[in-house]
Amino acid sequence: MAFALALAISTAVVATLAKSRRQIERSNASAVAAAHAQALQKNLLQALSATHALASWVRLGNGDIAQFDALASDMLPLYPGVSALALEPGGVIRRIAPLAGNADAIGLDLLQHPDREKEAHLARDSGQLTLAGPFNLVQGGLGALGFFPVFLADAQGRQVFWGFTNVILRLPEALGSAQFGHLVKQGFDYALWRVDPATGGRQVIAQAGPDLTVPVDFKLDVPNAQWTLSIAPMAGWSHSGRRYEEFALGLLLSAVIGWLTFKALSGKEQTKNLTRDLDSRTNELAQANQQLNETLNALPDLLFEIDLHGRYLKVHTPRQQLLVAPPERLLGRTVQDVMPSDAAAVCMAALQEANGCGVSIGKQLALALPQGTRWFELSVSRKSHADGQEPTFVALSRDVTLRKLAEQKVERLTRLYAALSQCNQAIVHCRDEAELFAILCRDAVNFGGMKLAWIGKPDTAGQSVFPVAWFGDGASYLEGVGVSLDPANPASHGPVGTAMREDRPCWCQDFQSDPATAPWHERARQYGWAAVASLPLKQKGQVVGAFSVYSGVVDAFDEPVQALLMEMAMDISYALDRMADDRDRQQVQQRLLESEERYRTAFRTSPDAVNITRLSDGLYLDVNDGFTRLTGWSYDETVGQTAAQISIWRDGADRQRLVDALRQDGRCTNLVADFVKKDGGVIHGLMSAELVRLNGVDCLLSITRDVTDMRRAEAQIERLAHFDQLTGLPNRSLVREHFELMRSLAQRGSERLAMMFLDLDHFKSINDTLGHSVGDQLLIEVARRLTAALRAQDSLSRMGGDEFILLCPAVDAEGAAQVAGKIIQALAAPCLIDRLELASTVSIGIAMYPEDGQDFETLSKNADTAMYRVKQANRNNFCFFTQEMQAQSERALSLVNAMRHAIERHEFALYYQPQIALQDGRVVGAEALLRWRNAEFGALSPMEFIPIAEDSGQILEIGEWVLRTAVAQAKAWQETGLPALTVAVNLSAVQFRHPNLFDLIMQILEEAELPPQYLEIELTEATAMDNPVSAIALMNRLHERGVGMSIDDFGTGYSSLSYLKKFKVSKLKIDQSFVRDIGDDADDKAIVSAIINLASSLGMHTIAEGVETAGQLAYLRLQGCDEVQGFYFSKPVPAAQFETFLREQQVV
Repeated sequence: MAFALALAISTAVVATLAKSRRQIERSNASAVAAAHAQALQKNLLQALSATHALASWVRLGNGDIAQFDALASDMLPLYPGVSALALEPGGVIRRIAPLAGNADAIGLDLLQHPDREKEAHLARDSGQLTLAGPFNLVQGGLGALGFFPVFLADAQGRQVFWGFTNVILRLPEALGSAQFGHLVKQGFDYALWRVDPATGGRQVIAQAGPDLTVPVDFKLDVPNAQWTLSIAPMAGWSHSGRRYEEFALGLLLSAVIGWLTFKALSGKEQTKNLTRDLDSRTNELAQANQQLNETLNALPDLLFEIDLHGRYLKVHTPRQQLLVAPPERLLGRTVQDVMPSDAAAVCMAALQEANGCGVSIGKQLALALPQGTRWFELSVSRKSHADGQEPTFVALSRDVTLRKLAEQKVERLTRLYAALSQCNQAIVHCRDEAELFAILCRDAVNFGGMKLAWIGKPDTAGQSVFPVAWFGDGASYLEGVGVSLDPANPASHGPVGTAMREDRPCWCQDFQSDPATAPWHERARQYGWAAVASLPLKQKGQVVGAFSVYSGVVDAFDEPVQALLMEMAMDISYALDRMADDRDRQQVQQRLLESEERYRTAFRTSPDAVNITRLSDGLYLDVNDGFTRLTGWSYDETVGQTAAQISIWRDGADRQRLVDALRQDGRCTNLVADFVKKDGGVIHGLMSAELVRLNGVDCLLSITRDVTDMRRAEAQIERLAHFDQLTGLPNRSLVREHFELMRSLAQRGSERLAMMFLDLDHFKSINDTLGHSVGDQLLIEVARRLTAALRAQDSLSRMGGDEFILLCPAVDAEGAAQVAGKIIQALAAPCLIDRLELASTVSIGIAMYPEDGQDFETLSKNADTAMYRVKQANRNNFCFFTQEMQAQSERALSLVNAMRHAIERHEFALYYQPQIALQDGRVVGAEALLRWRNAEFGALSPMEFIPIAEDSGQILEIGEWVLRTAVAQAKAWQETGLPALTVAVNLSAVQFRHPNLFDLIMQILEEAELPPQYLEIELTEATAMDNPVSAIALMNRLHERGVGMSIDDFGTGYSSLSYLKKFKVSKLKIDQSFVRDIGDDADDKAIVSAIINLASSLGMHTIAEGVETAGQLAYLRLQGCDEVQGFYFSKPVPAAQFETFLREQQVV
């Protein structure tokens, strides 16, 4: 009985110890399985994240990736275990990389594939990443397929399924083969498996060792599926030797207890022996307990016995540094007394669960220990107890800090994957930097688990970086803060400055300890920034900013996180490139729209007619308002019709010229054509056309300008340029063309040609006395009569004024004389103009081609010379040009040239002829007469060279010289003591018309200091009457200054008495032609007498020139003439001889 009781007690003790050992072993195995399963899950998700990256590129490319092969080549090394990347628009594989070994997959429709359609439809319908497989790869081995559905916005903004981005995974490489090797090294067999949805059976993905016995399982959540990692110790859960040892210990303990009991019952006499044996057995038992304690001490976990209230009853651990307090301070106290409230609450929850279920496994808590924060996982088991007795619990607390950190790392990575996905979505939908940057910073905090994120860009000077977007703890601190980029500034060596300056990511794993971040340590402690990463952002290859994220965990940026952040920065940079391209494209589109609008405006509002026709049939496709204004055809009436249907071309030949030009050059420029308007009117158009291609159709763009008014204006200009506006006759320019034509005809026919120069006699007098209106009407009538008297082939032109040129082809000298006679006869009858009968005769000079000249200039000059010969004779006649006239013309030209140097060579001289007063016979004046003696021509008559001087314009310079010389001589005579006398100087008509004549006379008198009354200006009758109004004005001014005026050659012109009485003239000079014959000619006597009486009645003096006989002198004295001059007294003599004459004069 005693032995049986001992056996029962020892069995209970041994069983309790074995159960605790098994719990510890499975708890350790569960922790190992969880750590490896999470690592496998992280590796798998990282490999599958390649689908997200591809999807972002597809969205950015609006359904395509232009450089897919190059992009895939760059991506594959970044994703271990990914054997291929594919694009599947509409679910059909269209592009795959690498193509080698995968070419057979091109064209495969996964939505219809019997082995893949289930997962493909699930991915499309759920919009989530879906994993298909594992399955056997064509290339060998096991693999899986990741589907990521991509949706794009249509024109209405709705999200429409585009297709899949796809990754092919090679297993177990994609899971991280090293993880399985670590399990084997730790002494575990494993099996990674899933339930095959098709068969419901177990499909092994990876396995080591035989089938597992009572394994520990850990579930892995993969996209739209679940996998299981099972592990078990290679040596089994309990070592057989240990079980034998426990069994032997139990038997020994039972035997000892039974034997001791037997001895106690045998009697007191055996007490001594029993005590000795009991001590021996007790020692053995103590050794066994010691061995058990050593086993417990070898456990890595903390072991506690706790009651239901959380009171520590026992504490066992060799790792007291993991205790929240020393063992002696724990016993008797509750978890609430020694732990923070949140950790104590976890412990109490585990106790309550174990009290209800018998066991609680997996609850975790964190404790702040001296060596840092440590994470523990609880396994609590309720001990057996008697009814009514308060239960106690055995609690194992395992240090799972490393596993927890691994889980946190996986969680951070997962959150960063989510942030990357959000980033890619933002990149797709955002249209400007401000919106994108704000979303990126927010998502980096909300999805990526960061404390703070901000994006900075440099200022315009490139010297500082300023935040442009921020989110998270401490974000308010960034507002307005700039980070220097100047290498000389210590603040520029922080993460942001380094990243931007050196164009590389900067990782600061311990922000609060890094010397480079010293300026921000205090702020980091305030906001809990433990680590920071700053990555450069680029646009078109240039660094334009920095993306900075702050983590609350030291060493947060391990290699996978760095890879993700660099991928995010690369995507942001790509987005910036796209936005820049979009801006450029928008600018181009805007400029294009503006250009199109300008074109439409120019097309519609152009004053010219613009139309577009189809080349094939001439059908009008478009016309502008200018077309309607020009033709009268509206847009609706024209479009859809052809030019033939609206009959717009007046002459089909014009349209043919357009077609020919288009065929030859592809364009037609400045085609002048006539077009018929809708109302039947005709317009002159200037058309330019060019072949264009619009919407794939060959068309013709035409611009037509209405040049009807311009053509009329051109015709008018042509008429103005070639015809006289008064008479309608050809003018000087057109007569040249007529001459060239007639000369060519005469040359071909060996014929002669007559050129006549016509000049109306005394027309100027008619024009001046009766007015220009009468003169114009007279010219019109003369032109009419001349035209009527000529042959059809003759050409009459007006050269200007009263001069005409007549060309008579195919006539000889006799024929020319007949034509001239007809002209004179035609103008013989008076012309009735405004009830006035005006006689207008004509002087005609004739030159014959070819003997008198070969060209127009020569013939016209010679005809003009002949005409002047008629003028010098008796007018109203015609004269042929002769060589004598030619010689005279040549002599005149030579005289003109010689005259230019006559003054400087002192060839001119003044001769003086005395003027005698008949009352007392005194010399009262002298007429200054010009003489010219040239070394080549000798002494020249004034009758020859004065007209030449007037025609050449040199008379002004010569006349000034005469005035100065005469005035100076008069002053010199006065200074020599001679009696004062008046010097008379003749002025030509050219001089008299000069506007500065008065000032010149006054200046000469002032310079010579000669009183004005000693100068007398002689004007011919014709000169005075040339412009009587101007003559009166000048005479009045000279009279007011005391200068005397006289009319020379009076009686030879056509003086108007009404003007004569207005002239401030003191003397009339009787022309010598009347004085010469007064002894014999009664008419001359009458004229002389009349002139003297007229002058007397007007209060003027008379002087007679050319007195050569005593009879002439006697008659003039008898008639009352005041003064005389002539050879009877003295011929004109030089100044010295005149002075001698004055001193020797005798009274007559």
